[in-house]
Amino acid sequence: QAIADRQWQVVKEEYFTATGRCAVKTQTGLVLALKYHLSDNERLTEQMLRKLLRDNKNKLNTGFVGTPLLCNVLTEHGMTDLAYRLLLNEEYPGWLHEVKLGATTVWERWDGLDENGECHISNDGTDQMISYNHYASGAVGAFLYRRVLGIEPLEAGYKRFRFAPLIGGGLTEADGTVDTPYGKIHAEWQLADGVITARVTVPMGTACSVLLPGAGELTLGSGTHEVRGSL
Repeated sequence: QAIADRQWQVVKEEYFTATGRCAVKTQTGLVLALKYHLSDNERLTEQMLRKLLRDNKNKLNTGFVGTPLLCNVLTEHGMTDLAYRLLLNEEYPGWLHEVKLGATTVWERWDGLDENGECHISNDGTDQMISYNHYASGAVGAFLYRRVLGIEPLEAGYKRFRFAPLIGGGLTEADGTVDTPYGKIHAEWQLADGVITARVTVPMGTACSVLLPGAGELTLGSGTHEVRGSL
């Protein structure tokens, strides 16, 4: 712990001003500062990240380190609106831009295909892109099932898990399944006229904590349950 405390102090002295302003003024730098609570002034760090995103027309500008963390960190710091703008962006660079070009998996590079559907060629013209099914940008899948669908483990193996969908982005429904050692967790929700109708299947031997807007928190045992909430 003493070593960790000293290292943390060195990081803060090297990369933060006396007022808590992060000296690494990139989306990834600010995301890491928020993720690991490196700043003594997180409100200022949040404002800096909002400004960077706004200046970049609400598009991501992150690489392998920042992209998997970006949407989750935004929601954890009250910026769900920005997380959904990034997720649903149909322009380059963006996940739905790839979908519009026919992608069924997430690419290593945002420009994996050009608008004519041709494979990316390196600058020297000698080779093509490495992967059309790549982890780093594809890690947004965790945001899809943990936040959009709302299934998140509270104990290893989903012995206990939470069903708490993050309603936003103009989405009106989500439906998905997570495989666990105890069986399949199936969850779905629909939003209509401000009413959220949700269903969750809880495998035998597990327990689910359900948290819906306007409904409070419930604890459910095994079986299929329907719950309702409201915005």
